[in-house]
Amino acid sequence: MNNINKKDQNKIDRLKEIIETKKKENRQLELQKKRIKEQTLRYQEIFNNSYLSIWEENPSEVYKIMESLPCNNGKELSYFLSSNTETLIQMISQLTIIGINSYTVILFGASNKTDFLETLKKGQLLTPEAFPGFIKIFAAMIDKKSYVKTEITTNKKNGEKLKLLVTSYIPGQGNGNMLISMMDITKIKDREDFVRDSIIMASEQRKRSEVLQSILLTLTYSLNREKILNAILLEAKKIVPYSTANIRLLQNEKLNVVASVGYENFEAADFIKQSSISTKEFGDAEKYLDTGTINIIADTNVDPGWKVFPETSFIRGYIGIPFKWKGEISGLLSLDSDKTGTFLESDIEKLEPFAHAVTVALQSSHLFETIKIELEKRKQIELSIKKSLGEKEILLKEIHHRVKNNLTLIMSLINLQSDMLSNNINPNIFEGLKQRIYTISLVHERLYNSKNLSSIELKSYLIDLTSSIRTLSLFKEGIEFKMNMKDDIEIKSDTLIPLALLLNELIINSVKYAFPNEPGIISIDVSEEDGDYEIIFKDNGIGIPEDREQSSSQMGLFLVESLVAQIDGSVSFHNDEGAVTTIIFPQK
Repeated sequence: MNNINKKDQNKIDRLKEIIETKKKENRQLELQKKRIKEQTLRYQEIFNNSYLSIWEENPSEVYKIMESLPCNNGKELSYFLSSNTETLIQMISQLTIIGINSYTVILFGASNKTDFLETLKKGQLLTPEAFPGFIKIFAAMIDKKSYVKTEITTNKKNGEKLKLLVTSYIPGQGNGNMLISMMDITKIKDREDFVRDSIIMASEQRKRSEVLQSILLTLTYSLNREKILNAILLEAKKIVPYSTANIRLLQNEKLNVVASVGYENFEAADFIKQSSISTKEFGDAEKYLDTGTINIIADTNVDPGWKVFPETSFIRGYIGIPFKWKGEISGLLSLDSDKTGTFLESDIEKLEPFAHAVTVALQSSHLFETIKIELEKRKQIELSIKKSLGEKEILLKEIHHRVKNNLTLIMSLINLQSDMLSNNINPNIFEGLKQRIYTISLVHERLYNSKNLSSIELKSYLIDLTSSIRTLSLFKEGIEFKMNMKDDIEIKSDTLIPLALLLNELIINSVKYAFPNEPGIISIDVSEEDGDYEIIFKDNGIGIPEDREQSSSQMGLFLVESLVAQIDGSVSFHNDEGAVTTIIFPQK
């Protein structure tokens, strides 16, 4: 009986151990579930509160379509999709949306997620301009790349153009969902387009000016009328290409042809040479002769005022350029085309200065010297334009380069700060990051508003910087800022960004740590000596702890040292009735 009880007791003990083990496993499982839930909530918070549009998409159906296509790599797929739009649209529609964050709804101008998804499903947001970007993404998928960046132009819900920088993280076929982020670069691209169009326009104006200079030289350096007439026909073709052309001069109240070119190709040369027409015979074109304005006929067959002669029935497009001198018509240059739509309204602007030059050349040779002086002025203006364009182009390139470097600097700061994050995230960390970003953006704002785009006044910048710090939640009321420096100290832009950041760090450190009990004074003194700037930053707080390695302000001071090195300067810290930081760097 005792043996049986002992066996039963062993079984009971064993069962207790198993139960206890299961309980321990369950507790560990619950703990893991809790951690997963916390991480999920954290991910969802980042996902939903990001100022980037973030999408999670399932690409499995797209991979199935790819397998059915005669393409083995991204290059072949790009070529195929470029000529098979229906397949491309089908692939785009098969990207199954798993989730989008709230900013996506805001970015595309929808009222809520349901409204956005319905609008997307109807195809109202997709435009042909977006196709090249999607082709690049699909090419990266078939090439098994882990991520790809591209630019996509699409629509907002209200029809406005939206230009996006899209980064796609590709998990691989069958390995999960794609994570896609979209940054709004509409303003940046519009600014780039404006600059590019301005450069193109300036280039066209420069070329037009060069042609005009050539015309003026050709026309005014000869007093021989025959040479001038031949030069008019030759130079006009450089501005607006034509099939045939003729010049008529007013003689005995009739416009008689005095020079022509190209009509022999259409067996109409004799007819044109003998042509003599009264101004009253020009039909609807008579009003252009009266006003002296350039007349364009895109299609002569549909223009009611155009008279068709058998010998010139080949003419389908026409430009009439009157020569008007002292309010009176003196002649007419006719440019013809054997094709419709050759001449455009934009050609008028090109021909107006040409018409003026021709009129001057044909009227009187005694204006030769006057025109020569005017030509010299135009040449000086042209040189000035070329110089200005060169300087602006260099400055624009430099600005883009610096913005790129500054964004890289921001990312480095964020990566450095991220090491301090924990589950109990201090909101002041993100506030500090925002302040640093503002510090840089304030520099760019001042540069764009400055006259020379290369430097800004330090004192006025620091006044704005300290004003922004006063708005931070960590700022203590009663803290005063004192600045002692000249108003005209200007810092070059390549030095200003790291200098602004390190001053921001010093101010933030003082605000956070220097005055635990009561507010105090922060002073910034700037002086110039022997080609260097010296900045003495001081507060009357508790001073720098002896053990800096253990100090809460160590991160800020480390950043200060790193930033000082970027401007080839030196920094020292000591206490003198408060913390004192001395920074010396060269005047570049």
